[in-house]
Amino acid sequence: MAPPDKAGSVFYTQNGGRHWELRASLEKGLFVFDIFFADTQHGWFLTNEELWSTGDGGRTWAPKFRVGYAKFGVVRDFFFIDKNTGWLATSAGFILKCGGLN
Repeated sequence: MAPPDKAGSVFYTQNGGRHWELRASLEKGLFVFDIFFADTQHGWFLTNEELWSTGDGGRTWAPKFRVGYAKFGVVRDFFFIDKNTGWLATSAGFILKCGGLN
């Protein structure tokens, strides 16, 4: 869990949690809902507005796309079977297939 002054941040460790490094700072008001890795290198985290991805084990992160679609509802959960194929579940009951890091 992030300290209160770092809420909305993503940290990285290489030594089992003895030392942590800040890797992504989110805008005020954004927070992380969930994080998922398909393998040791490819992962995603979901905020209340964006889906972010990494292809290097969490060393660097970048926003993939905004998830607050009015037509399909707000993304509430996600799952990837590999680095290229995933699904997003929305508040309106839709399940959307999406690409991974490509």
